[in-house]
Amino acid sequence: MAPESGIFRRMDDDLVFAREHVRRGREIVTAQERLIERQKALHFDTTDAECTLGIFISSLKIFEDHYSLLAKKAVPSS
Repeated sequence: MAPESGIFRRMDDDLVFAREHVRRGREIVTAQERLIERQKALHFDTTDAECTLGIFISSLKIFEDHYSLLAKKAVPSS
């Protein structure tokens, strides 16, 4: 079997890294949402936690968009 050319190997690596960023981003968003739920249950101020959640969600959207872009490039056009 012929070795993969450098560009395809790099694209596969980029796709793996991007997928991992999305996975980890989702974990972070979920953890922050749970933190906010716990804080609300204890009647704590959640203003800062909710602001941080917004930033996490924005970052996750960037990660998801980047992954989608890489995934589209990885599919050869027919």
